[in-house]
Amino acid sequence: RKTDQVLNKRFIDALPEMQDQPFPAMLDQVLQTGKPFYGSEIMARLEDKGQMQERYFNFIYEPQLAEDNEITGIIIVANEVTEQVRARHDLQESEQRFRSLIEDAPMATALFEGRDMVVKIANKQMFHMWGKDEQVLGKKLSDAVPELVGQPFLQILDNVFNSGMAYHADQQQAYLHVNGELRPYWFNFTYQPLFNEEGQVYAVLEMAVDVSRQVNLQKQKDDFLGIASHELKTPVTSLKAYIQVFEMLISQQPDKQQKDMVRNMNNQVNKLTSLIEDLLDVTKIQAGKLQFNDAPFTFATMVDESLDDIRYTIGKHEIVRENEAVGMVMADKERISQVIANLVSNAVKYSPQADKIVVSTRNVGDEIHFCVQDFGIGIPEDKQGRVFEQFYRVSGKMQHTFPGLGLGLYISSEIVKHEHGRMWVNSIVEKGSTFSFALPLHITRP
Repeated sequence: RKTDQVLNKRFIDALPEMQDQPFPAMLDQVLQTGKPFYGSEIMARLEDKGQMQERYFNFIYEPQLAEDNEITGIIIVANEVTEQVRARHDLQESEQRFRSLIEDAPMATALFEGRDMVVKIANKQMFHMWGKDEQVLGKKLSDAVPELVGQPFLQILDNVFNSGMAYHADQQQAYLHVNGELRPYWFNFTYQPLFNEEGQVYAVLEMAVDVSRQVNLQKQKDDFLGIASHELKTPVTSLKAYIQVFEMLISQQPDKQQKDMVRNMNNQVNKLTSLIEDLLDVTKIQAGKLQFNDAPFTFATMVDESLDDIRYTIGKHEIVRENEAVGMVMADKERISQVIANLVSNAVKYSPQADKIVVSTRNVGDEIHFCVQDFGIGIPEDKQGRVFEQFYRVSGKMQHTFPGLGLGLYISSEIVKHEHGRMWVNSIVEKGSTFSFALPLHITRP
């Protein structure tokens, strides 16, 4: 910044820092040609308080002409635009960092702008997933990947753009044209809306992971389990029939050891039958073919009937019944009874040192809750969220001593979810666990 002391001085003398900058040459060009010079966002290094600073200007060098057209001077009109230029540079740098973040992301990532979902940025993984290349950039997604038309994704993107709410899906099937062939793929993906300064959605970010291999492996496993279970069911049924006939034949024999051996054989076949039925249920659940016959029934009565059947199979454990439930539910009575039997048998199995379990039913709002409390080994807090997963079994120094495939809780939770309910667990290690599920009350209209 200068004062009026620069008046009447030569340009270079007044502003010596301009010596090695282009401005003296620009002025000289105006003097030589008589034509004005227009500068737009030109950077100048100026001395201010003893320090050199970079500033940006829009300016005009306008020659002043005498009556004989001789140039008598140059008028300089300048407007500093440093803040605007730096703000734009910052924005460009931010956009470049954002672009690099997308392009370098380890998962397939793309940015769609505007309501038309124009493909603004996509990384190599996304191009590979689509079976496309950089030529799709700048196109509408419906034109860039036309096979998506008629599939749910374009509508979901439109909903995300209009609502401003993110969307996530796991193992979503998509048909894509890759290597000249339209094939099914499965993806876990998220659509994340992006907002401008006014709080309006201006773009949607997609992040996707191809899980086709995992889904196909899961299908192969399910197919194998289904085939193996069906193949095992027939010989096991025949074996059980032979054992029952044999048991009848020796029932009149005095040899107690033989009777005990046959009884143990029958018990083991029953366990094997139960495992096969669990495997069959899993394959039906995965295929969406598990049958349900829903009808209204009184929940507490059904629980009591189920417990009466179970009492004869649980040995020393006493079932302490606490009932405060009133009302009916709309569900498959046999399937819900299957869930109760599974929870009670688990409670007994995992509390071998206890002599009782507590079964309670009660109304909570517009739901009926069923709870089974045991006083056994308990489940660590970090493992509780996974106990309803298929084939998951809690690991630890005690858990390995208990038989099972880890299917019962998975099947039970899927049955409850199908009936519009939910299931959860509360547990403390070495104090016991409480498994619960809730079903909506069935309201009968007069």
